[in-house]
Amino acid sequence: ATFKASANVIVGGEADYKQADYLVISGGGGGGGMTSNGGGGGGAGGYLTSFPGGTKTYVAENQKIIIGGGGAGQSVNGVFGAKGGCSSVGLIATNGGGAGNSSMSFGPRGQQRTNWYMSGGSGGGDMFGGVNNGGDPNFPYITGQGYHGGAGAPGGPLYSGGGGGGAGAVGGAGTGPVGGVGGVGLSNSITDAAVFRGGGGGGSGSTGGPAAGGNGGGGAGGPTTGTPGTVNTGGGGGGATPWPAPADAGGAGGSGVVILRFPLADAPGLAVSPGSNTVTSCVGPANDKLATFTVTGEITSF
Repeated sequence: ATFKASANVIVGGEADYKQADYLVISGGGGGGGMTSNGGGGGGAGGYLTSFPGGTKTYVAENQKIIIGGGGAGQSVNGVFGAKGGCSSVGLIATNGGGAGNSSMSFGPRGQQRTNWYMSGGSGGGDMFGGVNNGGDPNFPYITGQGYHGGAGAPGGPLYSGGGGGGAGAVGGAGTGPVGGVGGVGLSNSITDAAVFRGGGGGGSGSTGGPAAGGNGGGGAGGPTTGTPGTVNTGGGGGGATPWPAPADAGGAGGSGVVILRFPLADAPGLAVSPGSNTVTSCVGPANDKLATFTVTGEITSF
């Protein structure tokens, strides 16, 4: 057996694995809603990359690559929306984005503003003036994946929601009846084109004051139902505006993505499954091979 020092540990012969640069993003959290107050935006899915110039990971043939789904927006009064699903390739794993808060969201045992629901790769936007740290406390060994959500604010006499945290910045705070903007995502050129991903969802105001989602697929808040995060960016869902009645649902988070970049010499016959995942040739000056996973799948050959 052969052991390689990396963020991954792969056991097997030399032909069983290849080195690759990676971009791993989890699903964004759902936005808050369904109350008499504006909902907080969902946090962006956790974001980790080695490109450019970082430590590559080892990828085995037939190794499963997991793509996290976006969390559902809040659609029932008194029940949080969902955190995003986790994405991973081997031991390179990211946390799903935290759900956005609202004034009537309860977690386990009826606890409002519970950290478990709102924490994640990036934190969900808050409702009552607190902020929620990116980085799920249940997974303390995974750090540097995103930023916390913005604080909510009272606004005559209703409340506005904070923006969800993004991969590149904290979510904006709500101000009076206007929701906080979603935190900006990060730009990465692993595909040979600079693309922003991992934007936080915009918060929503109590009286028609929604806010923009963060650059990188974050959904905008309101002006009624929250806007969903963009698929395969890990963007957070936007919070919902309740005014005028009836109350509306928060937007769903965007699903995650995993992108792997191999030197041509290491993966001349690169192939992936299922068919919705893709292989791109002639990437960059060295003609690298690119595997893009938009759904859970595997590398079938190098």
